Amino acid sequence: MRVLHTSDWHLGQQLLGQSRLQESQAFLDWLVDTITNNEVDVLVVAGDIFDSTVPSNRALTQFFNFLDTVRKRTNCSNIVVVGGNHDSPSLLNAPKAILEHIGIHIIGSALSNPADEVLLLRDQNNQPIGIIGAVPYLRDRDVRRVFGNETRSDKEDALLAGIKEHYQLVAEQAKHLLKREGNLPCLATGHLFAQGGCVQKGDEVRELYIGNLSRVTADTFDPVFQYVALGHLHQLQEIAKSQRVFYSGAPYPMSFDECHSKKSVILVNFKEDKLSSVETITVPVFQTLEQIEGTVDAIYSKLLELCEQNSSAWVDIHYTGDEIISNLRERLLKNLKSNSLNILRIRDDARRVALLTSSGFSGENLDELKPEDVFEKRLKEAGIPEAQCNDLRSLFSKVLHTYLQKDSHF
Repeated sequence: MRVLHTSDWHLGQQLLGQSRLQESQAFLDWLVDTITNNEVDVLVVAGDIFDSTVPSNRALTQFFNFLDTVRKRTNCSNIVVVGGNHDSPSLLNAPKAILEHIGIHIIGSALSNPADEVLLLRDQNNQPIGIIGAVPYLRDRDVRRVFGNETRSDKEDALLAGIKEHYQLVAEQAKHLLKREGNLPCLATGHLFAQGGCVQKGDEVRELYIGNLSRVTADTFDPVFQYVALGHLHQLQEIAKSQRVFYSGAPYPMSFDECHSKKSVILVNFKEDKLSSVETITVPVFQTLEQIEGTVDAIYSKLLELCEQNSSAWVDIHYTGDEIISNLRERLLKNLKSNSLNILRIRDDARRVALLTSSGFSGENLDELKPEDVFEKRLKEAGIPEAQCNDLRSLFSKVLHTYLQKDSHF
């Protein structure tokens, strides 16, 4: 059995107001060819198919046209789609009963009985070829009972325990099916944070911690699952050197911070009932993103170079000079001749420093301040009672990590 693992398409996303429908369509067309060329039997999409719980009609059309194309043009006998935190469970589940008759299995949200998330996959001759625990994004209400007087830590502990229990029940059902059907490849999905998962911030890779939720470890997934296909983080990565728990990452950059990261899908090969190999397939760049940082002269030089190359890149400019320039955009774009270059944003650190200084941060350089430091200063300046500060700090920590993944796109 050959499985192709992908996730986090975020169909319908806009990057700084720019539609990405053309880029995502190019990826989906490439994916169809990749499925054909690699003789894929099972396509697994591990959540965040859409960027919003209310995707546009064009994004919906892209998704359903893709499913139709895969069924018509390839020999892929099964498509397994699980919901992510950005997806609407009811929207994904709506066509479920019809689609499952043609080998398209959609589980938009956790089922009341986790055993029902375990699917027996069959080939085009209706013969069993594998088992998958198709676990979607697990929301708090799916796995945690509510008690009075719980602290935030208590809630996170209970949620973590609920996630582990959910996967154990799925594993037990998978073992039951294996006993009935004989030895078959067995895998699972997930859309969550796993301990050791990393995010990309510019050229820096940072390990991600979000409260106790990052304690979801590789051993949460029972050994019966020979491969675990994760979604939620946008960087391709293996968790805890497990050799079986992987994030495929997003197929194209979700922010400018990821603009130089290679994007991939994962091809998983099983030989009989054993995992034989895990390979990455690089996704081509369908829309170039450029992030330019520096002084006015350095930025202008790079823009001129892109224009001479007739580049059609989308550009994010970060001015880090000390001089406050009132007409920065006009100065940077003066005499540039390009009909294809698209500058989506210009950030000006000099103005930010000036604003902070005028707000009581005199004597401190923005580069010397951590976001947490600025937040602490604002708490103090606003006169927030200390009894409320811990909850606010916890919420800010989550917002900060969300920002590291760019505008809440996990």
